Amino acid sequence: MSAKIPPFIDEDAERIIQQTQRKIGSTIVMAFGWMLLTAALIGGAYLAYRYLTDKPESHFAIEAPLIILGFTYLAGWLVSLFSIRVLYNLVMPVVVKIYTFSVLGGILLVYFRAIYKIFVFPENGEENMLPGNANFFVLLAGFLLLLTLSLLVEKFYLKTHSIILLIAASLHLMAAVYHYVFIGGQREGLVSFDVYYLLVILAMAFFLNRRYRVLRQLIRQAFRPQQKAGAA
Repeated sequence: MSAKIPPFIDEDAERIIQQTQRKIGSTIVMAFGWMLLTAALIGGAYLAYRYLTDKPESHFAIEAPLIILGFTYLAGWLVSLFSIRVLYNLVMPVVVKIYTFSVLGGILLVYFRAIYKIFVFPENGEENMLPGNANFFVLLAGFLLLLTLSLLVEKFYLKTHSIILLIAASLHLMAAVYHYVFIGGQREGLVSFDVYYLLVILAMAFFLNRRYRVLRQLIRQAFRPQQKAGAA
């Protein structure tokens, strides 16, 4: 018996099938990255809310949930990176950009909350009524999220984000003028809290605006000793 061999292969049909398979695979990978990033960011927002609002006597443990959220975010970041840079997914970059503005909104909420606590601090108030180190930790976490999310998308600059931070710092300065000049009578040393937060936001805005240049310099400085050792 002789097997029947088709006289030709439908190359167009084969190409359509391969393109469909690639699209399905890209969609599945994107969905996993999207879900992991969303879970990590929503969990991080809730964790930051509890971390900032729970009373010290509640003994809120942050280490375990922070580790789990860190691994979830790392997994989502790697899957999203594969989806964008290898599978060339066009939807995920839009999602990432939207998430960067959501993170920026969270940073601004924490920042303005700290300013408000300084502004309404009574003359004989207790120190625990002022924003503490927890706010700086949350701001740093938000800054790292902004930085790492922007690295997922090629040529994604954060100048708009830095401008928004500069506008927030300008509003802070105007509020400080009204607070210390027109109202006056505040406790000595209270202005240091305003200065610290102002410097933190300005440093974040500067680094986000010069992200690529600063990272190139850091990488160059990190690998320069190794290059000299290899040449020796």
